[in-house]
Amino acid sequence: MNLDHLYRNVRLPPLARVRRRFAVDTLDDVGAAVRGELDASPIAGRLSAGDEIAIGVGSRGIANLPEMVAAVVEWFKRRGARPFLFPAMGSHGGATAEGQTAMIASLGVTERSAGCPVRSEIGAAVVGRYRTAAGKTLDVHFDRHALAADGVFFLSRIKPHPGFVARHESGICKMLTIGCGKHVAAETCHRLGYVYFPAIIAGMAEVIVAALPGLLGGLAIVENALHDTALVECVPRERLIERDAALLDYARDCLPDLPVRSLHALVVDYMGKDIAGPGMDPNITGRFLTDRTSEIDVRGLAVLNLTGAAHGNANGMGAADFLTRRLFESIDFGATYLNGLTDPATVKDVSVPPVMPSDHGAIAMALKKGNTFDEPPRLVRIRDTLTLDRLLVSPAVLDRIARDPAYTVLEAPRPIAFDRHGNLADGYAVWNDF
Repeated sequence: MNLDHLYRNVRLPPLARVRRRFAVDTLDDVGAAVRGELDASPIAGRLSAGDEIAIGVGSRGIANLPEMVAAVVEWFKRRGARPFLFPAMGSHGGATAEGQTAMIASLGVTERSAGCPVRSEIGAAVVGRYRTAAGKTLDVHFDRHALAADGVFFLSRIKPHPGFVARHESGICKMLTIGCGKHVAAETCHRLGYVYFPAIIAGMAEVIVAALPGLLGGLAIVENALHDTALVECVPRERLIERDAALLDYARDCLPDLPVRSLHALVVDYMGKDIAGPGMDPNITGRFLTDRTSEIDVRGLAVLNLTGAAHGNANGMGAADFLTRRLFESIDFGATYLNGLTDPATVKDVSVPPVMPSDHGAIAMALKKGNTFDEPPRLVRIRDTLTLDRLLVSPAVLDRIARDPAYTVLEAPRPIAFDRHGNLADGYAVWNDF
């Protein structure tokens, strides 16, 4: 399929390599911080020798996750407990036990790395019921292996949700309610849409805390603007709901952002579930797939690749304006639809944008769409929405950040080079040169 005639007259601007410095909180020794938090908590006093402890691990690409999981497992072992891991990821991993085990393994968490068994099944048991503001009563589910254990602990990253703003977003409540509740919980929580979703995850989390006397607590994790660990906090069961909300405020302050809020085109080299729930964080791109609005104005958005760790799940691709054929051909539509259509109302998440034959086509069409008045093009290329300390920017963007000491120009603008197939000549390895 030759579509060159659609974009042959689009003139792409040269791009400069720019490094951005963020003022961030960072933990030097994550394992030691995790052990210190557990030591300072009341959890040790609630254990008995020989207790079997279920430790929930999710599917997101959390920095230092294998190290944190191993530290948690080791801590419980030293207190005479018998820990095991269970995948806590709702409908991810194709909503199969094997797929979810493979998912955490792809994040570096295995029986060998953790030092304990992994027990995975997709089934969940009903532990209570929650009555919504819509007057509908919903079953509350929880992992069967975890329910059979003497105690339950889990790890949860806290960050702003890509679809709504509320007191509880992505974090402890969502992990308890959806992650630990498996695919059936994901379907149950999403079925009434985002209008009721924030209240549902908080209300169901309260039901779970009340129903599970063996729920010990969780390790809350917040990441900084460089996608590194800024904070870990061991939260005991009685403070889970309260700390979920408080740490969300801190997580908001840690979010990175684009160098300018209005772009003619944004080029994203990689999207994927390991980057964000919808593949790209709309808190960065401004491309929310819900009714939420944003002050960020990205007028044309091209996405070039799906990460390997996404395992073919392209949920969130509907936020893009153009994809490459390479990305399209890497999609596992079974996994994508199973995850994205858990709530059928979010059909936009898995809707396929126009597919261009090459990087050149996707980038040029995004700029053609976004720069209707042929202004000096404001174009930014990023690796992904987690990696914003390294940027490729057009001269019009460079002019806007030139006086900001947070930015350092590493190389003057150079023309974008493509190979004979129209794909980026740098092979997406430019990010290693910063």
